Amino acid sequence: MSVSIAFTLFLNPGQGRLKCLVGHLAENEVRGDLSYIDKAFGVHSARAIQEELMGRPVTLRELSDLLNLEGYPIDYSTISRMEDTIKYLWPCIPNLLNSGLARLQVLSLLRIRSQAGKVWSQFAHESSPQCSFDQVFEASCQGFDDPDSYAYETFRDEFIGQLVKALPHPSLNYDAG
Repeated sequence: MSVSIAFTLFLNPGQGRLKCLVGHLAENEVRGDLSYIDKAFGVHSARAIQEELMGRPVTLRELSDLLNLEGYPIDYSTISRMEDTIKYLWPCIPNLLNSGLARLQVLSLLRIRSQAGKVWSQFAHESSPQCSFDQVFEASCQGFDDPDSYAYETFRDEFIGQLVKALPHPSLNYDAG
């Protein structure tokens, strides 16, 4: 009977895919071969594989524990930022991310998006904007998906200008720094 169990475990393709993926992430972390977006998609794929294996959603903490156990040290807050990168930035600036945009630059974009979103939420119910916050963010990103012309400060200024146009309010301050 134990031979049957070992045989079944050996043929579990999901577990093998997960180990292979985590091994790839860990090896390339040491060599520094993967861009931030590559790591984000790798971690996202690891989560999808683990959810498939478990038959349920996997929390960020569970994923962090699993990846640490398998040799890829990462905390849940880093995973959260990676997921946000895929959800909010990838649809808008894939070329910029694929060009190797560094983690700190990505975090700056996520931070300004988050801070501006909080301000938007405070005042949107008073102004009845014609578009959503996500639409303003995506429109602002459109002109910045080129690694040769991207500058955070220019993006920030454009984004704030678009926000003020979309949601004018006398006491509004979007300047998140």
